[in-house]
Amino acid sequence: MNFLLSLFTFHSKHRQYVYLDNSGICRAFRRCATAPKAAGWVEIDESCPSWLNRPLPDRAGSVGPQATFGSRAVMTL
Repeated sequence: MNFLLSLFTFHSKHRQYVYLDNSGICRAFRRCATAPKAAGWVEIDESCPSWLNRPLPDRAGSVGPQATFGSRAVMTL
């Protein structure tokens, strides 16, 4: 039965990430199957091009762990 249900459920192989600079400003988006290795990438639920060069809004729905920049930690939402 689970197999039949899985046929009708959409499973995205790619997840969305946003790159935050040292100030917490959104600098880039990435959609990929594995998490980026470099520091500063945060997984999000949705993306919007208007976020570029602005702080990540509350509605972004960060789902990943806290992003770190060197010795400074930036809290994700």
